[in-house]
Amino acid sequence: MTVPVLTAVTGAAWEAGLVAGLERSPSGLQMVRRCADLPDLLAVAATGTARAALLAAHLRRLDRDAVARLAAVGVAAVGLHDPGDDQAGARLRSLGVGQVLPGDAAPADLALCLWEHNGAALGGVLAASGFPHSALVLVGPEGGLAGEEVERAGAHGLAVVSLGPRILRTETAGPAIVAILQSRFGDLG
Repeated sequence: MTVPVLTAVTGAAWEAGLVAGLERSPSGLQMVRRCADLPDLLAVAATGTARAALLAAHLRRLDRDAVARLAAVGVAAVGLHDPGDDQAGARLRSLGVGQVLPGDAAPADLALCLWEHNGAALGGVLAASGFPHSALVLVGPEGGLAGEEVERAGAHGLAVVSLGPRILRTETAGPAIVAILQSRFGDLG
């Protein structure tokens, strides 16, 4: 399964690298359209052809209303800012953009999918991972991930792991895996 993505990052120094990375990535992201500006992005998003939009912090007329309009049509907003520009990242968050990254962010070195059924032993996967600089962890909703969702995660490179015989609540599993990763590797990043 692929996730159709729109971009509105024209003019950013890192745009070419971002586009090239999306096109060759096995992540399951598929670029549907490179939008020239915010009105173009909102019009394409309204057609239902995308599930996520990558937005540059410098995108003209980007405001809280535009982010809300994306959410209303089921498009998740991901904000990208110039590396080191923390003010731009804070501005994106203040507009309601939930995920904010520097434009040159690398993929995670360690990608895990927590699953309470038949996941590999976490200790073995961590021992084989070397010393990652970043981690991505997928934690399912209350009631757990469906088998099909776990298969898709595995197909996209996430190691399916178990935290042991106990089933943790969603709000507990996230902090538990962060504590485990920090205990083993220290602070990542």
